[in-house]
Amino acid sequence: MRTSIPYALVASFIEELGADLNETVSVEIAPDRVTVTEFRRDEAGARFAVGDTAATVVTQIRIERGAP
Repeated sequence: MRTSIPYALVASFIEELGADLNETVSVEIAPDRVTVTEFRRDEAGARFAVGDTAATVVTQIRIERGAP
């Protein structure tokens, strides 16, 4: 098992998912899905907060087993 991974590899994976690297809060990988949490934007395109916490949007991407 590796103990580290190059940042460029992680950045490439996030971009392949269609997420903006600078807006990504977290990426979680499970056996059946990848969950991406990104900062949420308002109508003007600015980040905003709910109270003291930055607003986020969560997208779950299904992993297709057996797909090339």
